[in-house]
Amino acid sequence: MFYQRWGIFIVVIATLVVSTMVGVFNSLANNIYSKRKEFAVLRAMGMTPKSIRKVILSQVNLYITISNMWNCNGAFSDINSAINGSREVCYRL
Repeated sequence: MFYQRWGIFIVVIATLVVSTMVGVFNSLANNIYSKRKEFAVLRAMGMTPKSIRKVILSQVNLYITISNMWNCNGAFSDINSAINGSREVCYRL
């Protein structure tokens, strides 16, 4: 019984992780596709494909950093509430 529940838990977590990764990838791909004209203008101004890749990767790193900070804030808030015995969970925007 314990292993069956553990297996279901693993399947649910794996499904959540995969769907989140697909959502993030789709969001980034849509962002890049919507900026194709801007990248064309940058190429016409003399930027190399390598420098455009650097711009795209810096955007991706910015998204990752912001999402990690957001997730850590929520996790620490939950942990703090659990330690202090508070039943309220406070998420700051």
